[in-house]
Amino acid sequence: MLLLIKKLKKVKPARGPSPVMFLCLLLILITGCSINPTPPIPDITGSIEGNVFEPTSPITQSMVLLSGALVSVSSTSHTALTNISGYFRIDEIPIGEQKVTISKDGYVSLTLENVSIIEGEITLLGG
Repeated sequence: MLLLIKKLKKVKPARGPSPVMFLCLLLILITGCSINPTPPIPDITGSIEGNVFEPTSPITQSMVLLSGALVSVSSTSHTALTNISGYFRIDEIPIGEQKVTISKDGYVSLTLENVSIIEGEITLLGG
């Protein structure tokens, strides 16, 4: 047993990272820090807001505010429900001509074609 112990080599304690590893890490840090990321391009958007009304009498042409109607912008995931005052607002809509649909169970849906969304402005709707 003593012979086996004498034949074993001593393992030297680790002295830390090798110079090659240190240079590799330094190179990675330098390259990573020197790359200037391009700032994100802001989306060019606008908003729509308005009130949704329900006609109550064709004779008197009176209107009542409609709460709980769903207002949605086609080809986007932007939607809003009208509040108790029939008011809604949708922000961050891509600029250009958009199609807006107003719907509620028990009512005929209203689709507004070619609603102009202008950069940084609020388009007023009512229907």
